[in-house]
Amino acid sequence: MTVASPADAELLLAQFQTMLRYSDRVTREMTGRFARTYFPDDEDPFAWLSAVRRPLPSGTPLLVAHDERDGMVPFGEAARIADANPGATLLTTKGLGHSRILSTDVFLDPAIDFVTTDAVIPPAARATGRAMPRAAEPVTALV
Repeated sequence: MTVASPADAELLLAQFQTMLRYSDRVTREMTGRFARTYFPDDEDPFAWLSAVRRPLPSGTPLLVAHDERDGMVPFGEAARIADANPGATLLTTKGLGHSRILSTDVFLDPAIDFVTTDAVIPPAARATGRAMPRAAEPVTALV
């Protein structure tokens, strides 16, 4: 399950740089140091932190929850995650922003269902790579 998540770690690094107003050189040094420390032998260490470049195995259920008006992580990140993960269901809320989504029934009810239901991947889903249907209509939160 992801909630208001970026599709790639690079978005967080770019936002952090914008907030703190440090140079591109500092960003390169910081990301290089991180890569050398935690992923010394990996050509693309940030792929490990990417729901797009390293998606879940085909058909693995994933609930992607995001609010259309999230002011911290753009809503488009949820679509990128869902599109890259064939077993994803996109739960869209409206009017909850980045943090309030976590404390509302419109999110909590499907989240609890998701984590307490055994994942059963039907044979047809295995063949198509889609384990759970994508939500057709966004869920609108009453605020």
